[in-house]
Amino acid sequence: MSHAAVFERDNWTCHLCGGGIDRTLRNKHPRMVSLDHVIPVSDLDYPGHVWENLAAAHLRCNTVKGGHATERDWNLYRKLLAARLAERRWCKWWTPEERNDTPLTPSA
Repeated sequence: MSHAAVFERDNWTCHLCGGGIDRTLRNKHPRMVSLDHVIPVSDLDYPGHVWENLAAAHLRCNTVKGGHATERDWNLYRKLLAARLAERRWCKWWTPEERNDTPLTPSA
């Protein structure tokens, strides 16, 4: 998934403050878009650079958050993971066996 796809999925809204993100801002502007690892790389339970662990954020909000994951971050991660699993479960190109082997809910 590209950065642009994550930003579109999140409707150009910062997941940290809830404010809209102006897609025209550049040059390290504090309110420009950045890609946040919902569960930071520094966290021992870091799930990786995967779709469900990425979200749009203002550069300033992302910087202030730093390497800390709150309960709110974990809830967002679980919500995105559940959506991803539901999407994968019903992919038309999966075989019936693959659909049956895909869990309906995340294990977390």
